[in-house]
Amino acid sequence: MSLKSNKNCNLHSFLMNNMRLLILHIILIFNLITSSGQSMMNIPYDYHKDSSYYSIVQTQADSWWIAGESGVLKEVNRNGTTSNLAINLNGNDVFKMEANEQNVYIVGQGPSLYIIDKQTHKCKYFNFKDKLKNACFYDLVVLPNNQIILCGGNHKIAHAKKTIPNGFIALLNPENEKEEIQIMKKTPFQFYFAITQSKKDSTLYASSFNGYHSTIYKSKNGIKWERYKSIKGIIHDLMLDQNENLWFSGTNGMNYHKHGLIGYVKNKNIEKSTTNSGCIWRIIEQNNNIVAVNVKGDLLIFDKNTLNYQIEKTGFEKPIYCIGINDYQEILIGGHGKSIKIKLPTNNEERNVHLSKN
Repeated sequence: MSLKSNKNCNLHSFLMNNMRLLILHIILIFNLITSSGQSMMNIPYDYHKDSSYYSIVQTQADSWWIAGESGVLKEVNRNGTTSNLAINLNGNDVFKMEANEQNVYIVGQGPSLYIIDKQTHKCKYFNFKDKLKNACFYDLVVLPNNQIILCGGNHKIAHAKKTIPNGFIALLNPENEKEEIQIMKKTPFQFYFAITQSKKDSTLYASSFNGYHSTIYKSKNGIKWERYKSIKGIIHDLMLDQNENLWFSGTNGMNYHKHGLIGYVKNKNIEKSTTNSGCIWRIIEQNNNIVAVNVKGDLLIFDKNTLNYQIEKTGFEKPIYCIGINDYQEILIGGHGKSIKIKLPTNNEERNVHLSKN
């Protein structure tokens, strides 16, 4: 560990192709599940070498960090104000972020890991290119003891290239610089896209894809992993709701512009639904609903009990890749486009506010 502070690829090539050479598109949704009118505010934007956004994490009660392609990283508050963060991510693509009370954890190309103090912005940078050649980290879980479970595979998969995935799940103790990263599970013909952990009993769940179906694995300690469920299609996101039901989302067919997949595991049974909404990239829980973002640039609001859903049009026709929620149950979503927009509830009237560019 160095410290400086043919099969499964085809479908994913289609899925990731739209995530190249794109520009910023963020939408801030206030009180999404309401019956009141909405107002739309266009916010100034700036351009980046490639500012597609792939991950959002809440850092304070009223703010998020959002990051993505080529190391772009910004802070967004609930008023829609954005600011650049003076944190050097070495131009590495960011695929996922997580946060606890003290730190923000950022993973992606490299494979790289950044641990950033939320208050001081002091950054520790880990790179594992010698141990994990040609790899990237795609998701992570920070354990209560501050050890980190990471998953991913060959970085070419994340860039729409055809190659052997060489998927893995790894364990790292970042507080011990002399301790090497440990590979807990290797699957040459699968890529690991998602991982999550139960807050109730600390059980870990990870999802891999082999070109036809996804396998969900589970582990009590992050060291020994066993098969849990198999689901046709590609799972892009995993999430445990307040009742500890394991939710998943993605696409169940080759036509990712049309086929969406969402469902959950309850009492070992799989309840799932397919939609015509296109690939469902990310999901969150809001009140009694599951809110999702998709390849068509929509918000999908699913009833947790019936899986019936309604579509909330955002006004954009490009993919939305990530979604985050704050303490006020307000939602931030990001993908690609040209502007930032805020939706605010108003008294049964629509209004547009245009702000001057920077």
